[in-house]
Amino acid sequence: TPFTAVNAPNVSAAAAAQIRELIARDVLRPDDPLPGERDLAEQMEISRTSIRGALQMLVTEGLLISKRGAGLRVAAELGKTVKDPVLKLLETVSDTTVHYLAYRRTIESECARLAALNASPAERTEIHEAQSAFLEALEAGDPERAAAADVDFHMAIIAAAGNVVMIQLARSLYDLMERQIETSHQVVFDGAEAWRALVPQHAAIDDAISARDAEGAQSAMHAHLSYLIELSEQRQQDRTRDSFARMRAARR
Repeated sequence: TPFTAVNAPNVSAAAAAQIRELIARDVLRPDDPLPGERDLAEQMEISRTSIRGALQMLVTEGLLISKRGAGLRVAAELGKTVKDPVLKLLETVSDTTVHYLAYRRTIESECARLAALNASPAERTEIHEAQSAFLEALEAGDPERAAAADVDFHMAIIAAAGNVVMIQLARSLYDLMERQIETSHQVVFDGAEAWRALVPQHAAIDDAISARDAEGAQSAMHAHLSYLIELSEQRQQDRTRDSFARMRAARR
């Protein structure tokens, strides 16, 4: 359990702060259920009245929501005001995927560097396990499972960086990352050479973080996302050429 005993003058506020930090650090994730009131009070070693007050604070803040018959959960739409406009841009503006990848390259290269410096043994294991799941899915020829493992790999690195602002910005754009990665994997699975290139790229990132090689991790992540930018740009160029070719054919 991630919950620990609370010992503070204002018990409800301290309990709320602990849960808030677990959400901020991506230990509790969107739509995760919380234990029942009694169990949570026991784990935090406080009264049910105190935990009830803490939970009410978090509901009022919008961090927790109540679902009929399912108790309290972490709000699934924490980043909605950020996510929705960007998702709309991705659907309607052709360059948005490349721009989003460029944004990710800047942020995640720094996250990889910080993860190499700061990651705990458990966080390094989480990163490595996500990489292993990614490799297994690629070898099985399963792009959907590979995309999910790829998101887990990148989110584990961002979480291990330890910067709560980076974590929450990434989490708020989780759906966008998932959609963009699924698109990238579809491109990758269309070509064997592109497919093979992802394996050493991810391995280089994983190995550098495991070795606490901050510069190597940063460089490996930058190279990986630069490769995906090149793929996306090429795909966009191919689409444009195909579109004009169809226009020319229609005039014949």
